[in-house]
Amino acid sequence: MDKFFQLVQIALGKRDRFTEVPTYADWLYMMDMAKLQALIGICVSAIEKLPEVQCPPKQLMRHWAFVAGKIEQRNKWLNLKCGEITALLSAAGFGSCMLKGQGMASLYPEPLRRQSGDIDVLVVPGEGRTAEPVSSFARRVVRYARGIDKDAEAVYHHVDIQVATTRTADGKVVTLPISENNKIEVELHYRISWFYSPLRNFRLQKWFARQYNFIRKSPDATYFMPTNTFNVIFILVHIYRHLFDEGIGLRQCLDYFYVMKEQKRDAVCLKELRQTLSSLGLTRFCAAVMYVLHEVFGLEEQYMIVPMNVKEGDSLLKEILLTGNFGLYNEARKQHESLLSRFVRRQKRNLRFLLKYPEEVISAPFWILGHRIWRQCNGYIIKY
Repeated sequence: MDKFFQLVQIALGKRDRFTEVPTYADWLYMMDMAKLQALIGICVSAIEKLPEVQCPPKQLMRHWAFVAGKIEQRNKWLNLKCGEITALLSAAGFGSCMLKGQGMASLYPEPLRRQSGDIDVLVVPGEGRTAEPVSSFARRVVRYARGIDKDAEAVYHHVDIQVATTRTADGKVVTLPISENNKIEVELHYRISWFYSPLRNFRLQKWFARQYNFIRKSPDATYFMPTNTFNVIFILVHIYRHLFDEGIGLRQCLDYFYVMKEQKRDAVCLKELRQTLSSLGLTRFCAAVMYVLHEVFGLEEQYMIVPMNVKEGDSLLKEILLTGNFGLYNEARKQHESLLSRFVRRQKRNLRFLLKYPEEVISAPFWILGHRIWRQCNGYIIKY
């Protein structure tokens, strides 16, 4: 078994040591993989559990510990900012719920060790869903976002903003002038995600509209997170979405591992989840993900919501190891490329998935073109 996989399984308590003592070259390889897959904090937790004879050289240990400390500091800061963003949105009349990131970290045994990026917030009208059409609500969120960040750009499911917040002496949250030291990237979601396939997308938005009671409080009660049942569908859609957008990473798969471990196993719930997966065309992909969770993280079959597919899963795992965390380290990714070049490159890449997920691959070019026109017509693209 790959030593990096062994290291991750040690962190998860699936094994207590390597099958053989890693060499210096092995540790350099594992450090590169941990960086590539955004799992440095998790791997540090594994090193802390190793017998001394199997630990990395001291200079490497100090480096890993330093990086892990930075990850913990950032997570503490992000937790604070999640509370402030929640209060800011509440003051503007919006309900909110933290997606992915800090919402997922709470499932980890050591939440501060999960590497996080920006803050993803699901924004809803008031304290829950209302009869307001999503399209008009989205415009309302975009107007609010541009009141904070005039350069905010909107896409189908969210609007990006840069914001700096703090609490005054009386506890009120206010925004500050943005600098490199205090800004945070925030995605305000009015839709959870999307599919290129019109049919699957319609079903996804319809499914989301029925999720009235999907919010639970965070451990410190300063912000809200989705319920685990909601995350069974949402996180899988999120992983699937990024398969067609440069690539996915093991950190997102580890998120789903913890979602699986938390999920109720009763027959009624399992039947409903499988029906939803089938409706969204995700059963085949989910079976592949189950294999990845089993092979890399040691997920037992009793926790799987569908039986794993070894052939599909092996193909998906190779794709994950090739592209890294959301494809950020993919050598094929070009810097400063034109929109047309990027479009052509992505469609050529996605042709690899044509036989597995034909609806999504065939629909992609039409959806992307239509989405660009929609953004242009609604003034959702900032021209510099």
